[in-house]
Amino acid sequence: MRIYSIFLLILVYIQVYTQPLPSGKSSNKKADKLYHEAFQFFQNKQFESSLNNLVKALSKDVDFIDALDLTGRIYREQDENYKAISIYRKIKQINPQYWLADYELAELYFLEKEYDSSIVFGEYFFQFKDLPTQMEETIKMHIQNADFAKKAMQNPIDFVPKNLGDKLNTNQEEYFPTISVDGSQIFFTRRDPSLPPYRQNEDIFFCTIHNGMLSDWQAIGAPINTQYNEGAFGVSADGKNIFYTSNRPKGLGRFDIWLSKKLKNGWAEPLNLGPAVNSKHWDAQPSINSEGNLMFFVSNRPGGFGGSDIYYSRFVKGEGWLPAKNAGAAINTSLDEQFPFIHPDGQTLYFSSQGWPGMGQSDLFKSNFTKDLIFTEAKNLGYPLNTQASEWSLVVDRDGKTAYYATNNGPNSKGGMDIYRFTLPPEARAKSVSYVKGIVVSKETGKPLSAKVQLIDLKSGQIEKEMQTNKSGSFFVTLTAGKSYLFNVSKSGYLFYSENFDLKSTYKNKPMGLKAKLDKIKIGGKSILRNVFFETGQYNLKNESITELTKLFHFMKQNESLRIEIGGHTDNVGDKDANLILSRNRAQAVANFLVKKGIARARIVTRGYGEEQPIDANETEKGRANNRRTEFTIIN
Repeated sequence: MRIYSIFLLILVYIQVYTQPLPSGKSSNKKADKLYHEAFQFFQNKQFESSLNNLVKALSKDVDFIDALDLTGRIYREQDENYKAISIYRKIKQINPQYWLADYELAELYFLEKEYDSSIVFGEYFFQFKDLPTQMEETIKMHIQNADFAKKAMQNPIDFVPKNLGDKLNTNQEEYFPTISVDGSQIFFTRRDPSLPPYRQNEDIFFCTIHNGMLSDWQAIGAPINTQYNEGAFGVSADGKNIFYTSNRPKGLGRFDIWLSKKLKNGWAEPLNLGPAVNSKHWDAQPSINSEGNLMFFVSNRPGGFGGSDIYYSRFVKGEGWLPAKNAGAAINTSLDEQFPFIHPDGQTLYFSSQGWPGMGQSDLFKSNFTKDLIFTEAKNLGYPLNTQASEWSLVVDRDGKTAYYATNNGPNSKGGMDIYRFTLPPEARAKSVSYVKGIVVSKETGKPLSAKVQLIDLKSGQIEKEMQTNKSGSFFVTLTAGKSYLFNVSKSGYLFYSENFDLKSTYKNKPMGLKAKLDKIKIGGKSILRNVFFETGQYNLKNESITELTKLFHFMKQNESLRIEIGGHTDNVGDKDANLILSRNRAQAVANFLVKKGIARARIVTRGYGEEQPIDANETEKGRANNRRTEFTIIN
């Protein structure tokens, strides 16, 4: 980051010396000659020689502003900020109209965390007219940052980072952590700092996680890792796709985003994501959502807000990745935004920015977004997570609160940048997420099927997630805590399969496994309506049943020749005759719904079975719940 700071300083002074300033020259020719020699030493970074000449020049002209200014610049280069402050305050005494002194004092006091003084001199700076635009923008940001930093330090967040230890961190540089959704692996980038800067090689590594313990690190290996740079990546929720950044040959630009798919033994040869995502510019740092159909990444292509911006692209089956779009003004600024991370909740984006008010250089931020990708304004994650140094890549576990990031300023460092874990404060958290990992097979043959999987909010009836199973019939879908879900699997020519998950009050840390067996549409084919609900001992349909019954209605409309039997079933609790009557009434309630929607009465037969046909043991609550069911059967 030191190199970056020096680069910015040089840019500032290039602009300053093309702008009119009050005279800072000396009428003493010897002093002027010594100053020019000192400036040559400064350009060659011979700071001690430059300072020696400046001392001599100032002995001949104590009010020589150019010599004082260069002295202040050298002190700043050497991180002797208070010496530089003393110099610039002296310049202001000599010539209050020398506005560059106010500019420098605003920056120097900010670096020393004296935010009130930084704001004061920033406001002095703006009393002058016709200032360089770039410098005006810089001081505006300093004032905003100083105001934010002062308040943030008065209200620090609870932040206790823990080094992940020797199993992962070394004396080399480790950064860009990524956690698999199932929590079984942590991926990261490592760079070998022993190589010269132009040969530093980035590769991708990982550790497995078992009972909270890390295995020894391993390289992900070929064909992903090469002699070129690989890093800054995202892993799909099912762990079967890795999207990463590389400058390997045959790309479209300096760095591109590539995709490699998991094989039985290793990884497939990487594929470039093509011109919809990549450009002839710098495209990097992909993050993929749980469904694998939305990717955020960073690019410095023209047409953005300035610097590097965050972009996104959607994946559509049959079309591939759609042309990338800028994430917009709620995220991007005229400076750099980087390191986007989509949380598995599908509505929280974490990223790094230089342009939003913060502690100094790059801070970490959070934004929530809708399905239509409308973003809330960026929110700073607070101090002391964010500091005057640059905070970069942040990822958050599916519990919504356990975060990982890389820093070279953390406790118990192993050397270079290390990866740390910490707990986010409540206001910075994402929603906790559980997930279902399953497979769809034919009930007759047991072979995998390609089917449509939907996750629906039972309360609103809105489809939250929709996907197609892969070739092996597998699927992986995340569920945000705090809701009840209808889970539906359908395929043309088959009866649909339904399930429900209630996460209103619980967060399930362990994955939920599911094997959906689809029965062909044939006489005798049967499907349980697991999302048809009644009050205990009642036969009035609950509102949560509407979504499932609407699906049954559409199934009947699409298959107009079918006749079905609606069967009601109970557990063995209570009077046997009463249970039989209850089951008949519940079956009739479902039939009445379908008839009211437009299905001919002649196509529906109802029957109550009471407790006669259990599918589970009645000795447990879970078994009794399974036995209380409504199902439909194809009769002709």
